[in-house]
Amino acid sequence: MKIIPLPKKIIENSGALTLNKYVGVRLDERFATLRARIEEGFMGRKVSFDGNDVVFSFQEGVPTEGYRLKVSANVTIYASDVKGAFYGFMTLLQLLEDDVIPRCEIEDEPRFPYRGIMLDVARHFFGKEEIKSLLANMAYYKMNVFHWHLTEDQGWRVEIKKYPELAPKACVRKNDWKNPLGQMTGKPYGEGCYFTQEDVKEIVAFAAERMITVVPEIDMPGHITSALSVFPELSCEQKPLEVSTKFGVKSSIGCVGNEDFIRFMKDIIDEMCELFPSPFFHIGGDEVPKDKWKSCPKCQKLMREKDVKTENDLQGYFTNLITEYLAEKGKKTIGWDEITETKHLRSDAIVQWWHGKEGGKWAERGGKAILSHNTLCYMDYPYIMTNLNKIYRLGPEECKMKPEIVKNILGIEAPLWTEFVYDKKKLEFMLYPRVQAVAEAAWTPFERKNYKDFESRLTKYLEEMEKQGICYCPPRKYNPVGLYRLRHRLRVARKIIKDPDFEVNC
Repeated sequence: MKIIPLPKKIIENSGALTLNKYVGVRLDERFATLRARIEEGFMGRKVSFDGNDVVFSFQEGVPTEGYRLKVSANVTIYASDVKGAFYGFMTLLQLLEDDVIPRCEIEDEPRFPYRGIMLDVARHFFGKEEIKSLLANMAYYKMNVFHWHLTEDQGWRVEIKKYPELAPKACVRKNDWKNPLGQMTGKPYGEGCYFTQEDVKEIVAFAAERMITVVPEIDMPGHITSALSVFPELSCEQKPLEVSTKFGVKSSIGCVGNEDFIRFMKDIIDEMCELFPSPFFHIGGDEVPKDKWKSCPKCQKLMREKDVKTENDLQGYFTNLITEYLAEKGKKTIGWDEITETKHLRSDAIVQWWHGKEGGKWAERGGKAILSHNTLCYMDYPYIMTNLNKIYRLGPEECKMKPEIVKNILGIEAPLWTEFVYDKKKLEFMLYPRVQAVAEAAWTPFERKNYKDFESRLTKYLEEMEKQGICYCPPRKYNPVGLYRLRHRLRVARKIIKDPDFEVNC
């Protein structure tokens, strides 16, 4: 059976069930919120909620987000929560081909509670259409967290009502880049490219209907040049700045010794928390060069007052301050693994482990972590660097982590940074079929995973994407073997540096 992600247990029985064009559904009242999704999923069929062709039944004891599915004289989906019922329905849709459903019994539940995709809309902007398409596909493959990277040195992409000039000004940079060699287009980028708060509400609601939590990321105290270009008085130097026209780590960071900067960040958090019901809030915290803090009188004064010994500990002080503020609002703070570069980080912070060893050390000490190793799952990397097999291997056991680390891994997430992702076609090419691979890595039990079997099942979904007009990466490129010898890989890498769209041929 070609199901992605592969369920925990499948019993295949003989025969099949034919589903008519008129489908009678019986829906337990506890799952009533699924009505619209059920009608949407059975495309081309008339659905009535007074029949027994497909029965959604509440059953205690089924694990959270898990389901039991039985196809015999009819279809019955058992679940103890609405998410499990929804995921059972997604499996049913995958089983349904040409009106026929194979008779079977499936017992299923997720490997991890956190199964995420991150999209950076700050470097290059992608609007509601692209995001909703991604969310719909994430739901189809049982992924449940959309990490929305909204701000960067190169652009601010969300409206803040208390600071109405922020997004309209900070979303525009004077020049855009063509490739990693630093060649520029000579044209401004980003005019009007930000999300209003009504846009955000629409996307958050769309995601929630599909059992997806949207986690906002507002970078602080680094990667914030775009905001400082509007409010330079919040930087240590207090000199005029422009939205960055180049990628990489920038020296301009927020002045944590300035109470106005702290208030500014809290004001933004206040508005974001009203928009995002997610239990998580991502504050970035990565790549914070601290030279400006060393020469800043306000930052040095704060260090003396709080008995903070190093600039790394100063970032720890700031992170703890924000983490406490978010905790008061019922939010758990997530930060990239650089936030652990202090001995004083609050134990309730969650670390997104993307490189090095610090994330592992945090998990060893009992802290919670999200696994996002760049060399395994960064989807902006060319397929010659991060092929499908690599992403499929993402997971604590596959990375040979110690048991004391494994138990503290909340889940996995694959980020897509967009420095060189300019349009919808390139976006889809970098996402698919990586989304399917990370979905199975996050859901399927370790002992059930088999990459060759996954590739065999994937063929069905490549055909589906072909019909949908999705520009996915074909097998010869996502699994570089044969002709993709070392010399060829190096040649392709050189071409991608000059032209980041070289691989895309949709």
